[in-house]
Amino acid sequence: GPVKAQWSPLQDKILLNNYVIDANLREKTVELGAIAKQKLTSLQWDPKITDALYGLDAGGLYRLSYLLKTARLVAAGNIINFLVTPEKIFTLENDAKEKTSYLAWRAAADPDTRHRLLARSPAKGDVIVPTNSERIAVVNADKKTLLIVDPADSNKTLDLENVAQAVWANGGGRLIYSTGQAIYQVNFAGEQAPAAAENA
Repeated sequence: GPVKAQWSPLQDKILLNNYVIDANLREKTVELGAIAKQKLTSLQWDPKITDALYGLDAGGLYRLSYLLKTARLVAAGNIINFLVTPEKIFTLENDAKEKTSYLAWRAAADPDTRHRLLARSPAKGDVIVPTNSERIAVVNADKKTLLIVDPADSNKTLDLENVAQAVWANGGGRLIYSTGQAIYQVNFAGEQAPAAAENA
């Protein structure tokens, strides 16, 4: 399969497929499969703790400490996707009973308490993407949609259609996105305006 590489937040380690490699001591390599009994996917670094990663399996979201060689279930359930920020863990979850999916968050320090942000119809292909801010974005490349949610007020959402590509400004207060025909800019007063002329 394709090689998946991801630098740690301090740029001192690299996650390469299922291995953590110390960039300064290449002979110091940890195989994550030796720590977690389950095969975890969608691995992400913990942005605050340098020896920890998060990953998914069918039972939920796990936190791995590769130095302590432990894997702990952080959130049980049908979690489709997740995003770890320094203070919160955002999850996109399916609820089979209610036949819906929802966006939720947990404090990184207290992952047992889940706060639902938004419920909506399930959509295959939804992925939570980083926004460089407290806003949460759910992109669906197949349906070309982008949903932006303000966790402080889940009634403040912006649902965009025909999104081919989206790029967030470093501070997260601005979004540039393309429909394939035009490029738009969104400032988070929520106003949408063309950022450039439409393609001819």
